[in-house]
Amino acid sequence: MMKSKRLLTIKNSKPFLKHDVLVYAVLALFVALLFVFLLFPKNYNSNGFLVTKNNQKVLSYNYEDDSLIIDSAFSNLIEQKSEGDKLIIKIFDSQQKQRFNTLEINKKNKTVDVIDANCSSSKECVHMTKISSSGFIYCAPHSLSITSGYIPPTIG
Repeated sequence: MMKSKRLLTIKNSKPFLKHDVLVYAVLALFVALLFVFLLFPKNYNSNGFLVTKNNQKVLSYNYEDDSLIIDSAFSNLIEQKSEGDKLIIKIFDSQQKQRFNTLEINKKNKTVDVIDANCSSSKECVHMTKISSSGFIYCAPHSLSITSGYIPPTIG
């Protein structure tokens, strides 16, 4: 008897109550906003990039004033050479200079790319896309991270 009363109550009730509709509307709005932010990311005013290793700053580069600032702790682990509009930077892991990542900075196009590394056989960091106005490249075996962003111009 009790079960049949309950079944009749459920059967005769509305499919959605007011608070159900409100919850679904908020959820739908949240999903819509999530898609908007993922499809149309904010265009950052990036003027350079930062390279870190184990969360320690290795170097930063500013495209506007063409300044490369190398942290003193890593100055003996970095080799650099210019090739026209490109600057090639080789970052070594230690004094033995066996493990490395080679970056190519295109000053004209304002991009940075990992063009060579000996981190693993698949070299995922080499196959990641170039960084321009926003993005990042990460080499897990070498704990090297390259992120675009605003780099303050050098003074003096």
